Amino acid sequence: MPLPFLLQYKGEIFKDKGDKKNEIKWYEKALEKADNGYLYIDEIKEKIKQCKEEE
Repeated sequence: MPLPFLLQYKGEIFKDKGDKKNEIKWYEKALEKADNGYLYIDEIKEKIKQCKEEE
């Protein structure tokens, strides 16, 4: 499943946008679904790192 498609539904997956733990879980799920050579992998890893730093 392409990441832009996943990101589109992110708000529906986690209604509570203020929950960083859920956000990290969401990005990790997106990472699992993205192909290894996929364009957005570094972007997702960066988001996970940012979320963890903000906690």
